[in-house]
Amino acid sequence: MQVADVVGGSSQILNTCIGQEQESYDSLKARWASIPARMQAYCDDVARAVGGTYQILKACLEQEAEADRSMPEFEF
Repeated sequence: MQVADVVGGSSQILNTCIGQEQESYDSLKARWASIPARMQAYCDDVARAVGGTYQILKACLEQEAEADRSMPEFEF
């Protein structure tokens, strides 16, 4: 909502932001129980530190999941 306020209270921007938040929330709600607890806690902390939006939380979880899937095997 802060973005909409900065650009003169645009209803279009506000509606888009709220829509994106709702989409992110719905997506997370559907799969929250299947996300590892350590990833939930880490990304919740990250999201709260930088704005507290569901979009940030979802992006963090997606990035962490991708990092888990693509862990390189190191040979020393």
